[in-house]
Amino acid sequence: MAYVRSKKRGDKTYYYLVEGRRENGKVKQKVLRYLGTSPKVVKVNLDKAKTKALAETVFLADIKTSDELKTRLDQVGIPYPESDIVEMNLSHKIGEKKFNLFLYFATSEEV
Repeated sequence: MAYVRSKKRGDKTYYYLVEGRRENGKVKQKVLRYLGTSPKVVKVNLDKAKTKALAETVFLADIKTSDELKTRLDQVGIPYPESDIVEMNLSHKIGEKKFNLFLYFATSEEV
């Protein structure tokens, strides 16, 4: 499961989406994504396969709770922080093959 980690440098706090895993008996953190200085929104770059999977498992489903959405995102293989997701948007630049998923959270997570 992914979670948000904060790092304070000087007077700024930077947030990262990280995942804990064991390697040779030691716990290692893998940074999945830099979230910036405000982790209330996460931008996920999607390839064609993940975009298609999202359309089939998320956008066509009648999702009523953040937990239901997280279950669907797990099925597609998209990491997310532990906070409740309150909104989700998909963007696509016309003429390009790039899709971005934006996940919006109710509050910032302090780790």
